[in-house]
Amino acid sequence: MRQWIEEKTVLVKRFRWFRVWLGLGALLAVLLLANSVINYVFISRGMVVDSLRRDMSRQTVLLEREVRDAGGPDKADLRALVDELAKERKAAWITVRDRGERVLAHSGPDMARTFTDARIRDSFMNHEPLFTVRDSPAGKVVVEVFRSRVGETEIAMPLDGVSAAFWPLRRNLIINLSAALALLVALGLIALRFGAYVQGKQLEQQLEMARTVQRDLQPAPSLSLPDVNVAAECVPAWGVSGDFYDVFATDQGGTALLVGDVSGKGMPAALLMGVIHGAVRSSSWMESSWRHEESTRRINRLLCDRSSGSRFASMFWGHYDPKAGVLSYINAGHCAPLLVGRDGVRRLEDGGPVLGLLARARYEQAVEAVNPGDALVLYSDGVVEAANAMGEEFGESRLTDVVERWAHAGVETLRDEIVRSVREFVGSEKLQDDLTLVAIEFQPVGVELEPRFKDQGSAMAAAI
Repeated sequence: MRQWIEEKTVLVKRFRWFRVWLGLGALLAVLLLANSVINYVFISRGMVVDSLRRDMSRQTVLLEREVRDAGGPDKADLRALVDELAKERKAAWITVRDRGERVLAHSGPDMARTFTDARIRDSFMNHEPLFTVRDSPAGKVVVEVFRSRVGETEIAMPLDGVSAAFWPLRRNLIINLSAALALLVALGLIALRFGAYVQGKQLEQQLEMARTVQRDLQPAPSLSLPDVNVAAECVPAWGVSGDFYDVFATDQGGTALLVGDVSGKGMPAALLMGVIHGAVRSSSWMESSWRHEESTRRINRLLCDRSSGSRFASMFWGHYDPKAGVLSYINAGHCAPLLVGRDGVRRLEDGGPVLGLLARARYEQAVEAVNPGDALVLYSDGVVEAANAMGEEFGESRLTDVVERWAHAGVETLRDEIVRSVREFVGSEKLQDDLTLVAIEFQPVGVELEPRFKDQGSAMAAAI
């Protein structure tokens, strides 16, 4: 619990800094967006308009030069000059007025005056430029009035005429604007989903705790009890496993052993596994065959009532009596364990159907003779159904070959060779199901424990 609180505190602090950086990123995105908009408006209006005004100023200077060279503002010549200049410069219109506001020359459509006489006089008196952007039949135009030798010259130029020259700058600004907008939207989506992300990380921590608890509930990978040596391996396909196994000394002077597999994977299967494991540990099924069979029926009814047929489990559980030299077991639809003795390999498959499907299913205990030195391999379907890249499964025949070859080399060697063979067969493919393997070697009555197992066996006996 303390560890979980500490991990949660670290997670909260980490996410607090994440929120700070998220806020700074959003602020930067807003600034970038605002700066891109300002630059775009500046280029679209400011630079384009300034470029047109410079061009119109040059046109005015050119027109005055032509008038001066012609010897004065003759109306016919001036009209021709204005028409030629408007056509050459692609002006929307050009209007020349004398100081009495009379039109001396005009080229282009007839348009209402852009500025009043008073406005023009004030501008000329204050030496201020007089220009604006207005609508016209040719679209948006820039209109400016210039003081000239004859009076005033009004020139209008279309905005579209010079916009093409600024397209590379506009294109870059559009890209920056789009990037800033995309960044802002992305940060907004992250902020919206941040709560769900935090919950996911907390669930991930809880899943890691569940994995730790599940691992602690299982026996050690290598242990020795007075009657058996055990080596086990449990590899979850997901975070937690729906497979379970257990080996423990009983009050009756023997050893209980079991392995099971709940349908499905992940947390739902692990929760149901905990229920079954608890029921096995709390019942007195080792006392007699009747109690063994009745306990199996009770677990079956429990699963039928609680899961409504949506979840089921297979399980092999048995009790080894070293004095009688027998293994009493019930196989409830589980993969048949392999018992390797003097007369070869025997499959332990008697018992009944899987648990949780048939409420009135019957189960019968079977008895198998066991000799000191015999080996028993319990496994889940994740071993035999492990598939390679071609979709081919490892299969029971390959498992039997490995068991026969290494059965008398010690349980740890037997376990390691089986796991190695499965992994070599699968290659780089990911396991699609939980893999559980328990290798057991039966010992003669009263055998002395190996030194490396003495402390472990004493601790196990004290826990029982």
